[in-house]
Amino acid sequence: MGTPASPSERAGEAPVAEFLELCETIHPTEWYIVEECAPGGLGFEVVQRAYAALKAMGK
Repeated sequence: MGTPASPSERAGEAPVAEFLELCETIHPTEWYIVEECAPGGLGFEVVQRAYAALKAMGK
């Protein structure tokens, strides 16, 4: 598995870094709930990539 791309760098995606910063500055955030799906149903691979991307962002 390679280095995960930042979720906000993918086309058509929300600006994740900015969203997380708002969560942390406006209200204390305890949990991040990540919902993603992929064509063909990649199962836990999608979750693993999302988790790795959040860790790479220091979350």
